[in-house]
Amino acid sequence: MCRTIWDFIVIEDRDAAAVNEIGVTTKPYASWNEIKKMLAKFDRGWIFRCQRYADWSLQTSLETWKKNNWGTKDRTGNLILEQIEEGILLKEFKREANNYFSSSCQKPGNTLEWLALMQHYGCPTRLLDFTYSPYVAAFFAFDECYNKNGAIWCVNADWCKERSVQKYNKEFHKEIKEGKKEEITILADFGKEETFQDFWKNPKALSMVFPVNPAHANERLAIQQGVFLCTGSSQSFKGNIDAMSEGENHYLKYILKIVVSSEARKEAIVDLNRMNINNATLFPGLEGYAKSLKDKFWIEGSLGTSYN
Repeated sequence: MCRTIWDFIVIEDRDAAAVNEIGVTTKPYASWNEIKKMLAKFDRGWIFRCQRYADWSLQTSLETWKKNNWGTKDRTGNLILEQIEEGILLKEFKREANNYFSSSCQKPGNTLEWLALMQHYGCPTRLLDFTYSPYVAAFFAFDECYNKNGAIWCVNADWCKERSVQKYNKEFHKEIKEGKKEEITILADFGKEETFQDFWKNPKALSMVFPVNPAHANERLAIQQGVFLCTGSSQSFKGNIDAMSEGENHYLKYILKIVVSSEARKEAIVDLNRMNINNATLFPGLEGYAKSLKDKFWIEGSLGTSYN
């Protein structure tokens, strides 16, 4: 059985937890020490995502892009993201990307790998970036958290996987029984081209959210212990989650938003740097080193260290 967030929030802390307007359990913390103790309780079945601002909800870059430009809503208020637009983005990206590949660069081999590459370079996709490391997520939450509170989202990936596997096998029960499709048993199956095309070509039937990684991860994804949550249909992220819940609000059980105070930034960044979690280690190369300089002297100065 998948562990719920109430396995981690002790009885005396539950009164401090609140449920926001979309049913997400939110737990505010004022100090880095409190946050770190909470994060240490999560097991390997959970994945984590930072948000620069605490009031942001979970939305894919494709959903945000469509919401800011166009898009319609269904009768329940969920945004409908037409799959054809996503297909056009992929087609255009694939056509022009070849002009930027070096001779030694390994090109994406399937749709998921192409989407991961698009996501990496800032093109809107249905993928939502997460990490297996709560401390990597914490770093990103605090990195730009100067004047406003940020958030760390904690999602039970085991629950997402379990529900998605059940829903996929139920949807294609007839084809599986007739040997036309393979039964999904492990997470990696979702990344197979034949299986992924079931979501790609049938944008409304398979509303779910499942964790997935491309077979060939780029260097940054590997270093940051990255993983994606992928929506199965053209609904919003919340719409896909709701479709897996079978009438019960699973936001209350399997999704937790930890609100982190901007006042804890200094303490958190210094401590995470001691763990070797900083921009220089998370972004290999000159880019990461350049980003790390903004905190290097600030950290040393806060500790009274000489710059000489």
